[in-house]
Amino acid sequence: MKTSMKAQKANVISIDQTILEELKMNGASVKGVYTSTIHLSLNTRILTVGSKIGKGKHHIVIDQFLDFYEGNIVQGTKVLLEQSMIKLGDIELFLAKDCVVDFQPYERIYRHNQQTITLRKTLKTYVTESQIYQSFMSDHTHLLHRLMMDKVDVFMHSPGYPSALSILGLGMGLTPFGDDVLTGFIMGLNSLGKHLPWIPDLVKDAYKKTSSLSAQNLRDTFDRLYPDLFVALIEDFFIHERLDVVDKVLALGATSGLGIMLGFIQGIS
Repeated sequence: MKTSMKAQKANVISIDQTILEELKMNGASVKGVYTSTIHLSLNTRILTVGSKIGKGKHHIVIDQFLDFYEGNIVQGTKVLLEQSMIKLGDIELFLAKDCVVDFQPYERIYRHNQQTITLRKTLKTYVTESQIYQSFMSDHTHLLHRLMMDKVDVFMHSPGYPSALSILGLGMGLTPFGDDVLTGFIMGLNSLGKHLPWIPDLVKDAYKKTSSLSAQNLRDTFDRLYPDLFVALIEDFFIHERLDVVDKVLALGATSGLGIMLGFIQGIS
């Protein structure tokens, strides 16, 4: 006879107010289960649950690591809200005090000065000399890496609608490398208040050409709904004129952080 598993418990330390209201009204279901994160489907949007994902509009941040594979959860599992608890299979997430946040777009616009122009050059050198970049570029056995970087280089030298489309959806995983580059690029443009007429079309195309999570990330970035780590990166660069947050961004995913940083550097150029 199969014995029931002991419930895993954690506290929710950040959830968006409107997202919580929609969960209460419409419910949600599990879209994907991973070791340290889980994705929930809420109408047309995807929510990411985890302990190391950073606070954001579509992130439900918990206070400790949970192995979601051990939580008796499969795709399609219904999300249950019971008073101040979100229940996912054998996992119980309690809404901690003051965890509900009203996330708003980050509207600040910056201008380059001589210090940030110099810092941008330093940032580019730092990223291209980083271990993750060197490892990515030296993997000559991986044909996909060479293909991706060739197309990304074309985009970097001539950012435009055709070159952006060529890297949209390019790569493996939930957020392909090409999309990560575009995410960083759009974030960089936004930081300087730059508007390119083809960006809205690109964001719409994403829902047909790439994963739903990646398309949502591009939409959120275009709408300036950044996770707190992205806000920290922008303010670290433009306000404090330092690069303290860069390593944390580079550490995102297998290559997501690298793509985001390469795009950001191009976007603020």
